[in-house]
Amino acid sequence: MRNYEKRITATFLTHCSPDKAYQWLFENWRGKSSDFVERGELKDERKVLEYLLYRRRDSLIELGLARYGYTPLVLKKLFVRGRTGVRCAVLANPTLFDSSLLSDSPLVDLAGVVSGARRSELEALALNPYLPDEFYEHLIERKEYFCGLTERDYQFMLHRLGDNPRLSTPYDATYMHGWSDYKYHSVFTAAWKLAATVPTTQEWAAVLNNLLRNALPPSGFDNIEEVLQRWRIDPPKKDDDKYYTPGYGFYLRSRLADLLEANQALLDLPDLALRQSFYRRFSPLEFKDWPVFLERDGEDFAFEVIRNNLNLWKSASGRLNLKAVAWGCPDPHSMMDMPNLYRSREKKLKEEHPAWFANEENQDTSELGPPTGRLLKALLKVIGKK
Repeated sequence: MRNYEKRITATFLTHCSPDKAYQWLFENWRGKSSDFVERGELKDERKVLEYLLYRRRDSLIELGLARYGYTPLVLKKLFVRGRTGVRCAVLANPTLFDSSLLSDSPLVDLAGVVSGARRSELEALALNPYLPDEFYEHLIERKEYFCGLTERDYQFMLHRLGDNPRLSTPYDATYMHGWSDYKYHSVFTAAWKLAATVPTTQEWAAVLNNLLRNALPPSGFDNIEEVLQRWRIDPPKKDDDKYYTPGYGFYLRSRLADLLEANQALLDLPDLALRQSFYRRFSPLEFKDWPVFLERDGEDFAFEVIRNNLNLWKSASGRLNLKAVAWGCPDPHSMMDMPNLYRSREKKLKEEHPAWFANEENQDTSELGPPTGRLLKALLKVIGKK
């Protein structure tokens, strides 16, 4: 930024309305950050401009500084004297912990945040996707600043961490760096390995199920079969129970099974939770007669392949088979759940992956009724229907 531009901007920020100042902070946060940050170092002019805004002592401006500010000293002052909203904004700030989170003198007293146990502040930390790798490891392993977390707050932060895009974002390998690659993936490994150590309760199964539902796979996972076995905590099913639910342990086993290869061995296992993992991921090139799986698991099979197996949606023949499965699924109460699921999923995938449907652009298959012809007849014959 040229010298005269600095003076113009300083004059503007000194006299503009609070909402205009907030807008400036937002607009100059990421898109134009190169004007103020060079090679990871904050330029002095940005510090001066933010200090001028801080001196105005306006609540809206302080919120903008907390959310989009770069200056460590300003952020530290805002956190110390700010109310909950400002403190949460500081904890969610992408630049706050670039280099100082784990230093001897961090800008934010994390131990104080943990001991204070304000759920909103704990949530802001858990959902911040821009923190150092060590932060996530320490949280997952409940050590360093997080060793003082109560059991409930620990579970709360892990549950919210499952919605953090950091757990579902692949490593950027544009510039190869072995140590950086290792540290980035160690977060995924730490998260998955919790399944081998935490207590086997339905409450913990619910926490892990959310933590791992979008997490990328670990670098390594030993004794997966033993871990699957320890989560067989489903409540017994009574003969007269028409609305039996197996509990979160079932769904956690299904997610853990995603670490196994989707092959014949997985399909042959007696545990439905593990077979559901197979149904989400198998390749139609290897299992060409896959609609026959409807005979074994009915709606449990149909839901997984329609909702989750993108391998089947990519081709016109796969979609035709999916439609046959949807309409052939047992529906004793005429709820039309699977046909409706097929229609809604088709609509969404057409928006997300139009190339898959390029040859069908003039045909709205969601408006068609049940599939007819040899395909449906063959499917119905296989599953024993007349």
